Amino acid sequence: MTEVVANNKQQEKDFSETENSGDLACDKSPSVDSPSGANPEKEEKNTDGNNAGGAAGDGDSADKKEGDAVAADAEIPEGCVPYSGDVEQLKNRVHTDPQIIVPTNLWPAQPLNQGICIPYFLGDPTELAKIQPPKVVMTIEERKKDLSEEELAAMEDLRAHCKEKGYKLGPGLHKDGFIDDWTLIRYLIARQWKVKKSAAMLDATMKWRADQTYETLVCTKCRMEKNAHCMSFMGWDKQHRPVMYMSHRWALHRGVLKDDVAHVTESYDHMTTMMSEGVTQWVALVDFVTYSHWKDGSPSTGKAVGAILQDHFPERLALQVLVDPPTSFWLLWKVLGAFMDPKTKSKVEFWYTDDEPHIENEFPKLFPEHLSEWLLTTYLNNKKKDKKKKDK
Repeated sequence: MTEVVANNKQQEKDFSETENSGDLACDKSPSVDSPSGANPEKEEKNTDGNNAGGAAGDGDSADKKEGDAVAADAEIPEGCVPYSGDVEQLKNRVHTDPQIIVPTNLWPAQPLNQGICIPYFLGDPTELAKIQPPKVVMTIEERKKDLSEEELAAMEDLRAHCKEKGYKLGPGLHKDGFIDDWTLIRYLIARQWKVKKSAAMLDATMKWRADQTYETLVCTKCRMEKNAHCMSFMGWDKQHRPVMYMSHRWALHRGVLKDDVAHVTESYDHMTTMMSEGVTQWVALVDFVTYSHWKDGSPSTGKAVGAILQDHFPERLALQVLVDPPTSFWLLWKVLGAFMDPKTKSKVEFWYTDDEPHIENEFPKLFPEHLSEWLLTTYLNNKKKDKKKKDK
C-alpha cells in the first residue's frame, strides 16, 4: 500500500515537472519530440498549398467555419480555450497552454488527460476530413453474400428470438439497446453459429445493459479529475478500424475496480461510435511505461475487464498490442490467460521499443503514416521521460 501511495505522488510530481519543462508525451522539438512525430521539414510541404502544418487557406474557409462552429457550440470547461480553426494551435500546444476544446464526439470527456497531446489530424476539421474513413466500408447486403445458407438461417432464428423477447431491432447503437444484423452476426460468430448459445449470450448482455447505471457506464472519476485515467480514441488503422490508446504513465487513478471498469466500459462504447458501417472491430494499444504490479496487476480487475469484453462486446477486439510489458506483468498474464477465451487470447500481441517485434517496424504495417508517427513519438517520449526519472 505504501508503494501505491508513493507511485501516485511520483506521477503527480511527473505532471508538475512536465508542465514546467514542456517535456510531454509529445512536445515541440524535432524528430521524436515533434507533436505529430513527423519531420518538421516534411511538414512544411503541403499539397493543398496551405502554410506549414496545413492551416486552412482561402479554399478551406468552409471547413474553418465548421471548426469555429464546433468550438463555439462546445461547452468550455474551466481552464480551457476554444479551438481557433488554425491547426498550428494544435501542433504547438504544450502542457503550459490551456487545454483546447475539440469535437466532443471524438473525446466525450473533456478536458482531456493532461498527458495527451491532441493529434493535429483529429483536432482540426480540415485535417480530419483527409483521414476520416468513409461512412460505409461494407453494406450488410455485401456481408450477407459471404454467409452460407445455414448461417443466414441462423440469423433469422436469432432475429425471431429477439422479436419474441421484445428487443429493439434495426439500425442503431447497441449501447442504446438496438440490435441490428451486424450485432446478430457478431453474437453468432462468438458462439460458433449456435443459435441457442448466441441467444443466451445476447440475453445476458441485454440484462447487463438494463442493470447498469450512469455511474457504471460513464467514468464519473474522469469528469472530476481529468488525469484519472488515460484511455482514448486516437484515430483509425489502415482497415478503418478505430484505435484506442492507453497509457499507464498518464493515469493517476488506477487500481480501483469500479472506476477502472466504468472507464473501460465507456471507452468500449465510445469506440463503437467511431466505426463506419461495415467496421465491427477496434484495435487497442497499451503503453506499459510506469506499470506497477501493485496498482495495475490486480487479477480481479483484469478478470472483470476481460469478462466485459468477452461477454458483452463479442467480436469487437481485432488486436490488442501490449508495448514493453515488464517482467512483473507476466505474473498477471499467466493468471488472466487461464480465464480468457482462446480466440481472444490469440488477438493479444507483444511489441517492444528495444526488441523484436519493434514498434518502428510494426506500427507502419498497421497504421497510416500520420497515426504511426504520432504513436511512435508518444511511446518513445514516454520511455525517455521514464529514463530521465530513473537516472535522477
